[in-house]
Amino acid sequence: MESFISAEAGFGVGGGETTLKCFRASDLLRMGWSRDQIRYLLKIRVLCAEKVGIRVVFRFGDLVLLRMMRRLRNEGVPVRRLYRAVRNLRAQVPEGSSVESVTLSWEGGCLVASCRAKRWLPETNQLLLPWPEE
Repeated sequence: MESFISAEAGFGVGGGETTLKCFRASDLLRMGWSRDQIRYLLKIRVLCAEKVGIRVVFRFGDLVLLRMMRRLRNEGVPVRRLYRAVRNLRAQVPEGSSVESVTLSWEGGCLVASCRAKRWLPETNQLLLPWPEE
C-alpha cells in the first residue's frame, strides 16, 4: 500500500497569501524513504531542502518528485539512471513551469520527461520530436 502525506502533515511558512506548504523529514519517512536515502538525495542535489529556523523543510515539489521516483523504481527503472535524470530535471524544466508539472515515464528503456507539449530525455536533454502517424 502506498503511503501519502495528509494535508495536516505540512506546516505553513510565511504569512498571508504567500504561505507555502512545507514538509519535514519525518513526513518523507512516512512515505517509505529511509534516512540514508533522504541524506543521499540531499547530497546529490535531487532534493532541495531549506532551513526554516532550526528545521530542515522540503517543498511540495520535492514530495511530487519522490512519489514519481518511487513509481518509476517500482516499474524497474535502474536507480542510477533515475537519480541522474531527476538531478538534471530541475535545470531542464521549461520556462514558466515548475518541477511538479513535469511527468516522467519509462518508455522503451528510456526515461522520458514531458511538460506541456514538450518531451525530452532528461538524462541527455535531447528533445523528442513527435512522430507523424500514417
